[in-house]
Amino acid sequence: MKISHIGRIALLCAVSAVAGCSDLEDLFNGNDDNGSDEAPVETFSSFDGQIVEGLDFIRMGEDLDPTDASDMPTSGSVAYGGVAGFAYDEAPRSAADYEVMADVSLEAEFEDGDVTGRFDNFNTVDDVEMDGSLTVTEGAIDGTVMTGNAIGDFVDGTDAVIWNLELAGEFLGDDGEYIYGSANGTADNGGSQVTDVFGEFAVGQD
Repeated sequence: MKISHIGRIALLCAVSAVAGCSDLEDLFNGNDDNGSDEAPVETFSSFDGQIVEGLDFIRMGEDLDPTDASDMPTSGSVAYGGVAGFAYDEAPRSAADYEVMADVSLEAEFEDGDVTGRFDNFNTVDDVEMDGSLTVTEGAIDGTVMTGNAIGDFVDGTDAVIWNLELAGEFLGDDGEYIYGSANGTADNGGSQVTDVFGEFAVGQD
């Protein structure tokens, strides 16, 4: 299995509140209600919906190989979209441990080797939307990997909580079609409390 931490069965359990187990097994195996062999990736506004989108990425990721260096694009700009899951204090053992989900949009400039983008539409496991977003800075492509930071703040009552994450991702599939990676760092309310944040993200070309 090429995707760290996220377990297939645990992820099914994590989304059991929004669909029956048999329905989720059909989705995992690539069968939707219309008899299609492909389960489309969509953008969902709720925590549970974003988990379902993550399930689709997990299913696809099982069959993805790292992109060969010779197959990486060398020019042009490519947009990627997907989701990220986060847990506080310790790294999640599976998606069932995620406490926050978010949408991810990245733009890869292959000629210059730059990556920009945003993490937004944050939702908690209790389906509380978080007011804020993260901006990708210092994004860079080196061979078949990408690195960068994701920094931003969220309003929590009267306090602003600052997230500062380090991104590390690997290009997968033909021509770098997908990026799967980690987004780890801290959440800081101004110095009195700093919490470790552990995240993983998966995006595909739009």
